[in-house]
Amino acid sequence: MRSHWVTRLLSSAPVLVPVFFAVLAAVGTTMVLLDSFDGVLATAIAFAVTVVLARVIGLGEEVITRKALLVDLLAIGLALAFGFINAKYSAQNVVVGRDPGTYAVTAQWLLHHSTLDIDTQQNLFGNVFGYAGAGFGQASPVGHIYSQGAHGLPEVLAAGGSLFGSSFMFRMNALIGGLALLAVYGFARLVIGRWPALIAAGLVGLSLPQIAFARDAYTEPISQLLVFGGLALLWQCRPGQSGRWAIAGAVLAASCLTRIDAFLVLPPLVAFAALRLAITLPAERKVALRDTAALLAGAAVPALLGLRDLQQLSSGYYRDLHGQFSQIFALIALSVVVGVVAVVVGWKTPLLAWFEEHGTSWRNRAGDLGAGLVVLVGLILALRPLYMEGDGAKPGQFGLVGALQKGAGQRFAPERTYAENSVTWLAWYAGPLATALALLGVALLVRRVVRDRRLELLPFLAFLLVTALLYLLQPSITPDQIWAMRRYVPIVIPGLAICALLVLTEGLRRLSGNTRTVVAVVAGIALFAPVAYITRPLLTVREGTPQLQEIKRVCDTLPDRDGVVIAGDMGFRYAMTVRSFCLSPAATVGQDRMSVNALSIAAKKLASDGRQLWILGADDVQPQLAALSAAGEPVIFNQLNTKVWAKALETPPRGIINVGRNFYLGHVGLDGKVDRWAPSYDGIPKSAAKKP
Repeated sequence: MRSHWVTRLLSSAPVLVPVFFAVLAAVGTTMVLLDSFDGVLATAIAFAVTVVLARVIGLGEEVITRKALLVDLLAIGLALAFGFINAKYSAQNVVVGRDPGTYAVTAQWLLHHSTLDIDTQQNLFGNVFGYAGAGFGQASPVGHIYSQGAHGLPEVLAAGGSLFGSSFMFRMNALIGGLALLAVYGFARLVIGRWPALIAAGLVGLSLPQIAFARDAYTEPISQLLVFGGLALLWQCRPGQSGRWAIAGAVLAASCLTRIDAFLVLPPLVAFAALRLAITLPAERKVALRDTAALLAGAAVPALLGLRDLQQLSSGYYRDLHGQFSQIFALIALSVVVGVVAVVVGWKTPLLAWFEEHGTSWRNRAGDLGAGLVVLVGLILALRPLYMEGDGAKPGQFGLVGALQKGAGQRFAPERTYAENSVTWLAWYAGPLATALALLGVALLVRRVVRDRRLELLPFLAFLLVTALLYLLQPSITPDQIWAMRRYVPIVIPGLAICALLVLTEGLRRLSGNTRTVVAVVAGIALFAPVAYITRPLLTVREGTPQLQEIKRVCDTLPDRDGVVIAGDMGFRYAMTVRSFCLSPAATVGQDRMSVNALSIAAKKLASDGRQLWILGADDVQPQLAALSAAGEPVIFNQLNTKVWAKALETPPRGIINVGRNFYLGHVGLDGKVDRWAPSYDGIPKSAAKKP
C-alpha cells in the first residue's frame, strides 16, 4: 500500500530541496549570462521545473513507516531550527574584504540590475579617480568591473532578496546551511540508517565551521547542499531510470556553479561511471550505457554553465586560477581515458569473466590492503606536527599571518602554512572521538567497496577521499581560524561525521542490553561534548552589525543620482557597496592622490550632468579631509561599533574583538573643497526604521 503523498513528499524533502536549489542556480546563471537576471522569475521557473523533476524522481518509498517518518520530520525540524537560530545571529558583511563581502554586495547589485556587467560610470567623474576594488577586478571596456568567483550563490541570495527584501538576503545563507544538514541526513540515512544519520547531521550542525559559514555569505553551505543531495539521488538510481541518472548528475555538478573547487567532483564521477559500465554484464550493457550517458550529460550541463560563467563574467579571476583549472581538466581527461580503457578491457577481453570466477581472494586481499593503507595515511597525516612544519605560504598571506604571530607572542614566521595541523583542525571542530572513528569508517568503506563490490558507496567515498587528501595535505588557504576550515565544510566534515556514526553503529550492534545503552550514552557525550565546548563561546556572537544600518544611513543622506568618491582604505573596500546599495556612481581615491584639483575636475564633470559630488571617508583619511575642508573640521557622520570573532593560528577562535569606525561625509563644491559636512546622524529615516 502506498503511503500518502504528503508523507512521501516530506520523506523526499532531503533530495527535492537540493534539486530546487540546483535548478535555481542554473537558471540564475543562465539569466546573468544573458544579461536578463530576474530573481522572482528565476524562483518561479526553478519551482516549476522542480515540480516536473519530482515526478521523474518519484516521491520517496512506496511505504514509509511512522517511525521512519518521525525521524524524517525530526531531520526537517533540525534543519529549520539551525536556519532560524543562526539567522538570528547572521553576520552583516557589506565591506568587501574577503569573499563574503564580495558575494553579499554582488547579490545586492543583482537585486536592482539584470546584469553583472558592472558599469562604474567612471566618465561621470572625469576619469580622475579609480573605480575597481577588492573582489571586483577591471574588465573590458575601461570603467567596467567584474565580480570575482562563481556567481551561483549571489544569484540564489538575490532571488531570495527579490522575494523577501534585502535584510532577508543577509539571513538566507543560514537557512541554506540548515537545508544542507537535511541533505546530509538524506544521504546518510541510505548508508547508516535514519537515527544514526540524524545524529551525524546534528553533530555537523553543532560544529563551529558549519555555523560560521552559514551565518555569512559563504559558498560552502550551498555546495554541501548540492553535493549530498546529488549523492542521495545517485544512490537511489536504478538501471533503466535514465531520467534519474541525469538529474543526479546535474545536481552533483550544480556545485560547480558555486565554487571552483567543486569541479573536483567531476573526475571521480567519470571514474565511477566508467567502472560501473566496465563491470556490467553483456545482457545489461545497452541499458547501462544509456544510464551512463544520461549521468554524464546531466553533469556536463551545469559544469559547462559554471565554466562559462567564470570565463565570461569573471575573466580575470579565471585567468588567475587557470593553472588550477588546468590540473582539474587534466584529471577529467585522465579519468575519461582510463575509463574508456577499462570499458574496452571489460567488454572486449575475458578479464572480467576471469575475475568473476577467480577474483574473490584477490578482492579480499585488496580490500584489506586498501583499508590498512587508509589508516596508515591517516596516522601519518595526524602525526605531522611531530616531524614537519608547513611553509610556502603565498606572499599575500604574510601580512595577516605575521601580525597574528606577533599578537599571540609566537615565533615570527609569516611563510608558515600550518598545513601540518590540518588533522588537528578537524579534531578541534569535529571532536577527537569522531575524527578517530571517521578514519576507521573510511577504512571500512574502502574494504566494503573492494571486497563486497558495494559500488553504490564509491561516489561518496571517492569524493571524500579526493577532497580530504587534497586539503589535508595542503589546505591552500590563509591559515587563520576559522577561515582555514572553509575547505572542509562541503564534503569532509559531514563525510567524516557519517563515517564516524557508521563505525559507532556497527559497534553498538555487537552489544546488547544495558551494555549497549551505557556505551551509546557515553559515546554520545564523547561525540558532542568537545564540539559543544569549541562552539559555545561564539554561539551567540553576531559579527558585523549594524553595517546594514550604516550603509542605509549613507544612502538615505545622499541625494539621488549624486556621485560619491570614497577615500583611503575604505575606497578599495566600500565603493562597490555604495554602488550596490545606494545605486550611486562611486569612485575611489587613495590618501596620496586626494587633491583639490582632482575633486574640482570631478565636481565640475558631475555638475555638467546635473549631479553633485560627495566625499566619504573613515578615520584613516580624517587629516586629509580636514585639509580639503572649507567648512571647518570634519564632522563624524556615523559611528560604527561592532564585534568580530578573534582570529587565531594555533587554537580555535575563542574570543571576540570590538572594532569601530567613524564615517565622514562631505559635499564637495566646484572648487574642489568640502563646503559642508553631513551632520552627525540623528534619527532613523523611514527606509532604515525597520531593524535589519
